[in-house]
Amino acid sequence: MKNIVTVDFDIIMGPSIEGYNELITEGVSLEMLAAKYPFYNYAEADLYVYEYLTRYLTEIVTHIDDKDKIKFIDKHNLMYHICKNETEPFNLINIDHHHDINYRDSWDKPITEVDTGNWVKRLFDMNKINRYVWVANTNSAMYNTEKCPYEDKISVNLLREYDLEQLAANTDMLVFCFSPEWIPPVYKPLFLTWRAIAEEIMDTDYLIIDNKDNL
Repeated sequence: MKNIVTVDFDIIMGPSIEGYNELITEGVSLEMLAAKYPFYNYAEADLYVYEYLTRYLTEIVTHIDDKDKIKFIDKHNLMYHICKNETEPFNLINIDHHHDINYRDSWDKPITEVDTGNWVKRLFDMNKINRYVWVANTNSAMYNTEKCPYEDKISVNLLREYDLEQLAANTDMLVFCFSPEWIPPVYKPLFLTWRAIAEEIMDTDYLIIDNKDNL
């Protein structure tokens, strides 16, 4: 069964992200907050997590045999558009500070507009996901398990306890997501370093896709 892996860059923001998490809403980014409150420009990132992930993501890239199986996207809701046309159920591994399963809607309510906080539920509702593995930070907020119809298909793991080496050998598609609404601009060069590593290994150029029409 296909393993689709996605890494949200906000996983490196564990030390500070909960301090501004609730302030980020549709149309409000961290960059906008920083324009008014400059200290947000220096929100702390865990650079040891960055180094740890860089090491293993490099290994994952070396195991992928097709440059088109690696993508770079701007926002995580684009994962829905990447995955919705898969013809067979797949395993989805999401390395992310946020679970992206379902934040606002009741479990029995259909998703009418896919966003960064509900794209996983939409794929579940379409019977696309065989198993969802969320790899989170120690301070990541848990999803609402009450009456969750997909509970037996979801597993939650802490980043430092998850076997990334095993994952590296069993990844069929790898999607990197920048999530600029959660990331101070000062850290963008680190994300671009991930892109540069992939470009060097795969001998190609990658755009950071910001629109479903460009997928």
